[in-house]
Amino acid sequence: MSNSTIEHRKDTKKSVKNLTNHIENLSCFIDNIQFSKDAQLTNKLINNLVEYIEKDLPIFNDNYRKIIKSVCGTFNSPTGFYIPSILSAVSTAIGKNVTIQDCRGVKEKAALYMCIVAASGTGKTPAANWCMQPIKDIETEKFKAYLNEKTEAEDNDEIFKNSHSSLYITDATTEALVSNLSRSNSILYFRDELIGWLKDMNKYRSGGGSDDLLFMQIWNSNDTIRTERQTKSTLVENPYLNVLGGTQPKRLSEFTQKFATDSGFFQRILFAYPDAKIQDRTNKKEDKQLKCLYSQLITEIYNKCTLPNEIVLEISEAGNNQITDFVNNFIKKQQRLFCSNSLLVECLSKLETYILRFALIFEMMDSDEINWYGSVSDNSITKAISTVIYFYFNTQKIIHSSEQNSIYPNDSDRFIHRLLSSKLLKGIEFSTGDAIKILNGKYSKPTLTKHLKDTGKYLYENLGRGAYRML
Repeated sequence: MSNSTIEHRKDTKKSVKNLTNHIENLSCFIDNIQFSKDAQLTNKLINNLVEYIEKDLPIFNDNYRKIIKSVCGTFNSPTGFYIPSILSAVSTAIGKNVTIQDCRGVKEKAALYMCIVAASGTGKTPAANWCMQPIKDIETEKFKAYLNEKTEAEDNDEIFKNSHSSLYITDATTEALVSNLSRSNSILYFRDELIGWLKDMNKYRSGGGSDDLLFMQIWNSNDTIRTERQTKSTLVENPYLNVLGGTQPKRLSEFTQKFATDSGFFQRILFAYPDAKIQDRTNKKEDKQLKCLYSQLITEIYNKCTLPNEIVLEISEAGNNQITDFVNNFIKKQQRLFCSNSLLVECLSKLETYILRFALIFEMMDSDEINWYGSVSDNSITKAISTVIYFYFNTQKIIHSSEQNSIYPNDSDRFIHRLLSSKLLKGIEFSTGDAIKILNGKYSKPTLTKHLKDTGKYLYENLGRGAYRML
């Protein structure tokens, strides 16, 4: 790594005021992260990028940055609640008729499965509800129009065959949700507690099949889904579903239960796990102009993406090269580094898919007038890759927290791991002797050795001869 590159990396810690500098900073972070040959430096850079994204919101344009900072100030809540919620709102507004395609012919829609992790009372649900309000307003107007059409037909003694195409749903059986998908351009499925969604799967099954496998098919978006039930058969071409909700840290292990991870369902969920505490209420007035602007921005995206036919946005040669460099130099490298952690390797594969989805979302957010026949901007690619790194950090945090809670049955194991992980970053190799020094006489060597050898594969990799790698 050149000295000039190192200096550029240092500059990314500074706050900047315009889009150009934010893009330069993000590009610099990406270059340094993907070309770093030192695991400890890589982790520090990823941590710095996450802090930068949550503090300065460089993945958003000026309008969205002002909106997020204002509402966070009003409700005294972290930006980490609003980042996934706004991305979900934009994704819902885009719908299934606008897609993105790379040079290999791989096509993606903007659909997201999102989960916000935070303790009760920290404000994650109010934040998500605030961000979803424009979607709810559009749904209300759509339903009013449907009722008016129905009433008019009934008044004229006409047969009314139309069905309402929902945009926003908070509770539904899987069968009802699939039925709605068959006639909707886009659906946001919002659950206050996503564990409820997990537990509802297969709840109403009277025959074969599996809800988690069905939701994985829906996540793929480009698949045609056909469901056969005793009472009804449904065919859904190119379903488009966004899922958003929350959960508490103490319930994370329920997401990583065997059926969810073995099927591949867990790997498709993007987790946001910001540092969030219960904060005092403030009397800061809501900025109604910015709230109105946010509603206008989401509604405009919905209107311009409500198209009769599919539009495919292409990625430029430079954009394709940028994605390929990142995948080969970071994602594949991380998969090789953590090859013993199969769950993380599989999550990384799904994060690669999300690069295209995020690029499409940022292209729609940042373009006043869409050039439907032009290429996706390089800025959108840079923001997409940065966002994938952000969620990769959170994925590691989720897996680590969940495994630590489920693996360690006693306080001594938790304490030992807490001490080791505070000094040894992910990917770092260490010896039993190194660990003994970190513990500083608090535990004996036999106790430490038992701790290292008896833990699960998601926390340490046993390299043999008293050597380990922190996962």
